[in-house]
Amino acid sequence: MPSDRELRQIRSYREFWVTALYNPGYAKKILAKPLPEEDGHNTLILRKGASHAGTEDHWFKRKISWENPVYVPHVLEKEYRGLSLVDVLDVEQSLIPVGWERWKTEHPDIFP
Repeated sequence: MPSDRELRQIRSYREFWVTALYNPGYAKKILAKPLPEEDGHNTLILRKGASHAGTEDHWFKRKISWENPVYVPHVLEKEYRGLSLVDVLDVEQSLIPVGWERWKTEHPDIFP
């Protein structure tokens, strides 16, 4: 199970991503839902470890639209290394990192 800190990080990431993608009024409607959803959005799915011995605290990701059910990183990859939740979110935001890095800096209680 995710720790309380990891759950706060996921909730904060959700808020970051929704407010980055949508206008404020619509973002507020999406964030009011138990799970933010929007037709046509390629939702990120996160999973915490236990797929292979020693991966209980590692995090993995996939997209809802992927037909292959494998999570990334895959534990059988030759260059596999365990990732924290923040590592996975950093990789997800690697194409537009400036806003994400600013968000983390503005939320030091969640992203120490």
